[in-house]
Amino acid sequence: MPSFLAIVLATLLTGLTQPVASQRITMYPIPAPGGANIALGPDGAVWFAEAGEIGRMDTSGHFTGYSVPGDLNGPEGIVTGPDGALWFAGTFGGDIGRLTTSGQMTSYTPPTANSHPTGIAVGPDGNLWITEKASKKIAKLTLSGHFTEYPEPAGSGPQMIAPGPDGALWFTDQAGYVGRVTTKGRFRMFPMPASDGNTVGIDFGPDGAMWLTFPSTNRFGRMTMKGQLRAWNIPGGNVCPFGIARGAVHDQWIAEYCGSGILRIDPRGKVKSFPLPSHQGTPQWITLGSDNAMWFTTFSGGASDVGRVQLLDKQ
Repeated sequence: MPSFLAIVLATLLTGLTQPVASQRITMYPIPAPGGANIALGPDGAVWFAEAGEIGRMDTSGHFTGYSVPGDLNGPEGIVTGPDGALWFAGTFGGDIGRLTTSGQMTSYTPPTANSHPTGIAVGPDGNLWITEKASKKIAKLTLSGHFTEYPEPAGSGPQMIAPGPDGALWFTDQAGYVGRVTTKGRFRMFPMPASDGNTVGIDFGPDGAMWLTFPSTNRFGRMTMKGQLRAWNIPGGNVCPFGIARGAVHDQWIAEYCGSGILRIDPRGKVKSFPLPSHQGTPQWITLGSDNAMWFTTFSGGASDVGRVQLLDKQ
């Protein structure tokens, strides 16, 4: 039987993006402008960053918001830490926040001021790893609050970060690089072809590779642990693929920032688009929930929504 990877590589070259009816999308309004990152919490709810606060939504759609202080303003990346708390990057305020599921919040200040922390992930060493876009550094933060910063050797500012299956951290850079950093702070930078543009979303897939999005060129790609890249155009109009996340059944999901939909690459390699009802906002980030549905944030100038997409049949 062909492997998942072989099927994906063969199918993506000829697959078409088509709206399908075998899904159910539910939108839940939230009071503040959303659109920032989203993560599964230790309590089974999804937690997400939005303007001036961190939001929580359980699987029934019940929302709770936690206001952030000025030093944590503009939260972007968020992740569940190994201590069972939510850790997030206060992009505009400059600090890193820790929020317990009971609502207790703590701030940690990076050594470099105005570093614009953006992405955050848990490393295999049990520490938090953070991209500092403005200072062009990757920071390690221990659970006790100690920072170590590592200057990025190339690029113009790291963006999102994710653990890889090789025991290193992988990150995207706004200048068109994908970077790899070990837990000892050793880097390897992979320049992307000009035809692919800048990289944003990153996650590791069921095939042991890192999967990427290229919003400016309407492409997504797959990178091996050796840095070999293969990228594909998304057929149809420009959907600006943004956040990317693994699903529950060896699939990949992508938020379509310009397309107002959610893209799925199923285990057979078929690419399908799930349009949002009435084009409600622009999807940005996406994660797998405790209910095996995909949860995503949308962006708009006013109040936004958190969405949930659930397959109705086995594919």
